Amino acid sequence: SDCHASEVVSKVETVGLNEYNWEIMQGRLRKLAEGVRSHRDHYGAKARTLRIFGLGDQLSGVIHEELAQTNDEPFSDQVIRFGEEGADWINDEFGDEFETIEIDWVVGNHPRLSKKDRHKVAYDNGDYMAGHVMRIALKGHKNITMNVPKANKAIVTVCQKRILLAHGNGVRSTMAGVPWGGIIRHNDKLAKLFDLADTHVDHVAGGHWHNPQVAENFSILINGSLKGIDEHGLDEYGNGQPPVQLLVAFHPKHGITGVHRVDCIAPEEALGARWS
Repeated sequence: SDCHASEVVSKVETVGLNEYNWEIMQGRLRKLAEGVRSHRDHYGAKARTLRIFGLGDQLSGVIHEELAQTNDEPFSDQVIRFGEEGADWINDEFGDEFETIEIDWVVGNHPRLSKKDRHKVAYDNGDYMAGHVMRIALKGHKNITMNVPKANKAIVTVCQKRILLAHGNGVRSTMAGVPWGGIIRHNDKLAKLFDLADTHVDHVAGGHWHNPQVAENFSILINGSLKGIDEHGLDEYGNGQPPVQLLVAFHPKHGITGVHRVDCIAPEEALGARWS
């Protein structure tokens, strides 16, 4: 989640804390793939299936004037380029590494086409379009399937556990970091609603907060960001997190057996030593 493809983060304006652009994103995606394969080789040698949860905000979007002015690609090119290159990344990095690859994809708030969050037709969103570009590009690969629903949430099953995928922007907060009180209350309400429909949810996975966390006995999984620290977080909150993604291991009988941080700073980045 939270690739924010096309956003440009200035090394000068973040006082040397971070730099980000399309090329750096590509390097961090390669580093993420290396981390996934390394974990498989050292801890999960019998893993045959890779599940990729696309949890939104894959594109920078243009909802903020400063982003529209500083992105390194216009919105339409963000959609097409990320969809095509994302498909190439999945196929090149993982296509021959796993027997089955399943991708589930929900939208975030940054690539939306409206100024405010939409609740109806929320899929009118760059994440949705890029997801379908990716799905079409991967269509010829027999071991890869991709689900891009129109709902901005999805319930998927992994090793007999039901997981609700949602970006996370429905929880309001004006504070830095992860607003756990709001998230827990929000998820409790959703869980009760789904229980009434006889659809029990075991875990909730989201992004949005750029701060990888696990809570409530592994029932809530919050992913990190590929972008890392940016000017907004530094100015508004004096806060930010390095680029990290979560890797979750599932066992066919035991469910979640581990949640791991994958450091996405690429070796060629000068900032690598700063986060080591």
